[in-house]
Amino acid sequence: LECVGSYEGGYYGGSLRMLDLSQNHKLEYLQIKNNKSISQLSLHNNMNLYWLGLSGTGIKDIDLSSNVSVSYIEAYNSSLSILDLTSNPQVETLKVTGSRDLLYIYVKYGHKITVMEIDSHTTVVTKMNSVENPKIDYPSEWS
Repeated sequence: LECVGSYEGGYYGGSLRMLDLSQNHKLEYLQIKNNKSISQLSLHNNMNLYWLGLSGTGIKDIDLSSNVSVSYIEAYNSSLSILDLTSNPQVETLKVTGSRDLLYIYVKYGHKITVMEIDSHTTVVTKMNSVENPKIDYPSEWS
């Protein structure tokens, strides 16, 4: 499924604001691109989703905890602020450059990420044990 807005004179088009695909259990590939007006995306129950593209979207927060098959995530120039991949051990490729608001990416030790494109202001936080850095905002479920 591709939901691609149009680029017109510096404005990324598209009026889609919310998308709930949680009942589409066969969804494997999703790309939403160049649509800053979309701010909510529900992907609960999409266990077969393996490719996710969110480049140029207004989505700030996304729950990927039930998307255990995701292996590729692309979110160039997105509005994401935190990306929690602790439930996504299959992620091999993560490309999120140009996402100015993305401060933290959470992963667990032993994940398969082999390609990671991030900006210098983004911190990758790996949960290896119970020792925590007091300067980092950890997800509440890590407590």
